[in-house]
Amino acid sequence: MMRFGAVDQLVKNVFLTSEDGVHYYIINYDNDTILGVLNSGQLEGEPTIDRNTTTESGEYVYAGRNSVMWNMFEADEEFMALVPEVDNALNTHGLSYDAVIDLFDNRHADHWVERVYNQDAQYKYVGTFIENLANNLFMLQGKRDLHRKWWLAKRFSIYDAKWVSGSYRAFSIDLKLLNDTPPNQKIRIVAGDDLSYGYGLNSALREIGVDLLENEEYTFLTTDTLNRGDVVKLFGAPHLKELDLSEIASVLLDIQLKGAVSPVLGTKLERLIIGKIGANNITLESIGGLAQCVNLKEINIEGIKSLSSLDLRGLLNLEVVKASDSNIASIALEKGAPINRLELSDVTNTLILEQLPYLTTSNLIHGNSIRNVTIIGSPNLSNDFSFAYDWNRLNTHPSNTRSFEMDNVNWTGVSSAQLLDFIQLKADGGELVLKGVIHLTSIDVASVNALMNILGENIFNVGGELRIIAPDFIGFRETPDILEGETVELDLIVIQNT
Repeated sequence: MMRFGAVDQLVKNVFLTSEDGVHYYIINYDNDTILGVLNSGQLEGEPTIDRNTTTESGEYVYAGRNSVMWNMFEADEEFMALVPEVDNALNTHGLSYDAVIDLFDNRHADHWVERVYNQDAQYKYVGTFIENLANNLFMLQGKRDLHRKWWLAKRFSIYDAKWVSGSYRAFSIDLKLLNDTPPNQKIRIVAGDDLSYGYGLNSALREIGVDLLENEEYTFLTTDTLNRGDVVKLFGAPHLKELDLSEIASVLLDIQLKGAVSPVLGTKLERLIIGKIGANNITLESIGGLAQCVNLKEINIEGIKSLSSLDLRGLLNLEVVKASDSNIASIALEKGAPINRLELSDVTNTLILEQLPYLTTSNLIHGNSIRNVTIIGSPNLSNDFSFAYDWNRLNTHPSNTRSFEMDNVNWTGVSSAQLLDFIQLKADGGELVLKGVIHLTSIDVASVNALMNILGENIFNVGGELRIIAPDFIGFRETPDILEGETVELDLIVIQNT
């Protein structure tokens, strides 16, 4: 009755039955007030309802909330100790989410075509409303298959956690640590749902019944000396909003996140803190299941020295990446992600940023070892000449080993000397691909000739992939040295800023 939110059946529509006078079981009937349907007929009971939940009018959603028998049962410690055992036994023998959905959907609801539900709605609710007989549209619910799946998945997850049954242990974040890691290691969590959280070691429970409200945090302290083969399991993983492993960053061997994702409920994980500056971890071998944590907004791998690359493709909600003080040489980011801060390590050598509209130069932190830069569809970066200029000016690698590509260039306030300094990269054998417009503050004959020599004769003309707009100018194209008596033709250069 609690798992299904049977709000009316603790006071009626239920009776104890026995076929032998020894073994008794409960029969429920008139099951029209379950799965979020209240006695009023309204579908507004959240999966979190319990005996203390009230409606807006102050009435308890569970009829019979003050039942003497119910109160006596809950006051009896011996009886309440049996509840988890009975719940586990029921789950073992088929009372699981999958089995219940199969019963509701495949063996009942799907035996009726959608038109039947529509005709029922028309007869009971829509028709009577149109004819001004009654307004009971608030009871109109349809087939409810998607709502049923959502409601039961949430409800079962709550009671699985409450009684450590069902799939509670199946969905865990698993951690492995170095040999001889002492007790009292700190693992901090932040709840994404009102739920009972816990942790275990291998197949044994260590701490359970940590009841947290959404956004409340808690720190687990390990109780054992841990070795490489031990697996620390964090239960309630699909409901975690934040996982902070920074206090154990230096001893991490393996992180498996696949249990943070439920096939029905998805994942709540938004913030994953794996490392911290100074952790100096040289042992972390893998971060499994990261790509499935699609709601992740922040990841921190500072101080992780054992990984050389980080694939964050698929993480469409990612906003912050912190990888300083690590050995991450390359990061793959999802196109279009709302990243607004990116902190790279000093050894990062390749930077590819595509369709990152919120990332700015001031929030892109990097060292001076990036050889190859590609910026596509990222206006805050392509509008800022200082990003390209500083990358080139401070870079520690020879120009002929580097490349720079950027589209939608819209550089303003650039002096000809600064631009020449930057594009010397191409003159020295590096790769330079720019598409867009560069606005110069000043120009002279030497600068005009130098720019045309490196970027092409048509660099000041309209229509090319890259155009330089400069103050009005008239001068001559440079010519080779001539001897006395020789005749040469001089090419006139006219730049008109229109």
